Amino acid sequence: MALGAATLTTALGATVLGAATLLCPAPARAQLLDQYLPNNYYSRFSLEAFPENVRPEDMDVTQRPRPEVQPLGVRLGGFTLRPSLGEAMGVDTNPMGTSRGDTIGTLSTDAALDLRSNWARNSLYATAGVDDRRVTGRNAETPDPSRTNFNTTIGGSYDIGRDTLSASASYFRMHEEATAFDAQTVVEPRAFNAYDLRAAYRAAFSSVSITPDFIFRAFRFVDAFDGGSTFNQKLRDRNVYDGGITARYAVAPRRDLVFVARGGRSDYVNYDPTYGKLGSNTVLALAGFDDSSGAVFRYRALVGYQVRFFDATGAKDRSSPIFEAAVAWSPTRLTTISGLASRRIEDTSTDTLQGYTYNQAQIAVDHELLRNVLIGARADYLHAKFTGGGDSTVIGTGAYATWLMNRNISLRLSYDFTNRDGNGSGANYDRHLALLRVGFGL
Repeated sequence: MALGAATLTTALGATVLGAATLLCPAPARAQLLDQYLPNNYYSRFSLEAFPENVRPEDMDVTQRPRPEVQPLGVRLGGFTLRPSLGEAMGVDTNPMGTSRGDTIGTLSTDAALDLRSNWARNSLYATAGVDDRRVTGRNAETPDPSRTNFNTTIGGSYDIGRDTLSASASYFRMHEEATAFDAQTVVEPRAFNAYDLRAAYRAAFSSVSITPDFIFRAFRFVDAFDGGSTFNQKLRDRNVYDGGITARYAVAPRRDLVFVARGGRSDYVNYDPTYGKLGSNTVLALAGFDDSSGAVFRYRALVGYQVRFFDATGAKDRSSPIFEAAVAWSPTRLTTISGLASRRIEDTSTDTLQGYTYNQAQIAVDHELLRNVLIGARADYLHAKFTGGGDSTVIGTGAYATWLMNRNISLRLSYDFTNRDGNGSGANYDRHLALLRVGFGL
C-alpha cells in the first residue's frame, strides 16, 4: 500500500492527529498528492484553509517545536530556505503487491527545498522535492518496482484587513503503485502527471468566518510498457473541479460550529464510445463541531450526506451518509493518543470503476521517550465498496522510533505491515516493510 498522509487531516491534523497521518495508506491518486502539498493549506473539506496560530502545548508530541534539535534553515533576506536530504535502506517483502510476494532490498533517496517568507503579513513560499526508489536482490523475472517521483509547488497569501486570500499552483510527476488501494493490475509502476491549482478567500466577521475555495486538478497518464506490451492509458486522463464554502461560528475561543458545502465535477478527457463517458458530479454537506481549546483533549466531529451522479448510461448514482470524527488525547505532556474515523464517496483512478464508498479508521500512540527520541505505533482499517460490485479491505499496523541526533542529523527506524483482501481492483497480499532512514537538514 502506498504510504502517505491521510487526506482528511492534511490541515487540521496539525492540532488533532499526529503520526497516524504520516504512516497510513493513501487510497487514491488525488489523495496521494496531498502529502506533497504544504501541510498548512487545505484539508479534504476545507475545514480550515488558513489555520489559526496553534500553541505548542496544544500540539501532539510529534509536532511540538524542539528548537535545540531542529534545523535553523538558511536566511535569505526576508525568506528562509530549508533544504533536506534523506537516505533509507531496508527490506520489502512485497513491493508489487502480489499474492506470492517477492522479498527484495530497497534503497530510497528523498530531497527537498522549502523556501518561505518571514513577513509579519502576507506570505510567499516555494517547494520542490524528489523521491527515488531503487531495489536490490530482484529476480530477473520479477517486475522492477524502481521509480522516481518529483513535485514542485508555489503559492502564497495576501492579507486584506482581517481577511486572507490564498492561492497555489503545483506540478507532480508520480507513479501508480501496484499496492495502491484502487490500482489496476500493473506489472511495474505507471507514470502520470498531475497539475493542481487552488485558491481560497477567508472572510472574518467577529465570531464568524466564511471561506469559499476552488480546486482544479488535471491527471494525465503515460502509456505503460508491461511485459513487452504497450497499454494505452489515455482513457484515464481526467480533469477534476472541486469548489465549496466552509462557515465557522466561534461559540468560545477555539471552539467552533462548522458547516461545509461542496460540489465537484470529474470529467474524463477521452472515453471509449462503447462504454460512454465515465465522468460524474458530486455534492455534499457536512455540519459539526471543532474543539481545539484544550491541551489535554481535542476533537472534531462532522456528519452529513454525499451524492454522486454518474454520466455513463446505466450507471447507478451513489449516495451515502458521510462523517468524520477525529480526537487527540494527551494524558501527559509526553504522550498523545489520536484516532480518526470517516466515511465518504471517493473517485477512483481507473477507467473501469465508477467510484467507491470509503470507510476509514485509524488509531495512533506517540510518546516522547527523551526530548530528542520519539517512539510510536499505529493501526489502520480501510474498506471500499465499489460501484458496480466488489470490495476491498486493507488492515495495516506499524511502529517507529526517531532519534533527533542534533540540528542537522536524524535517524528513523520504522516497520509497517499491510494486508489487503477483497474482490475488487488489485490483488490480495501481505506486505512487510522495514526501513532505516538517516535524514539531513540545514
